Amino acid sequence: MWIEGHWFSKDLLGQLILIWLVGICIVAVIVWRLRWKSGPSKRAPATRPKRRSRR
Repeated sequence: MWIEGHWFSKDLLGQLILIWLVGICIVAVIVWRLRWKSGPSKRAPATRPKRRSRR
């Protein structure tokens, strides 16, 4: 009985951590998208160090 209870609590903790990670990821994506929208979305970063790779 005790072992089963411990396992269940461990599973719950793991699920909580997973949910937390997913939530943080979603929030980060939303914030990133909002920042991109607020910033110069039309001005794409075309200036990339491609000449260095050609060298």
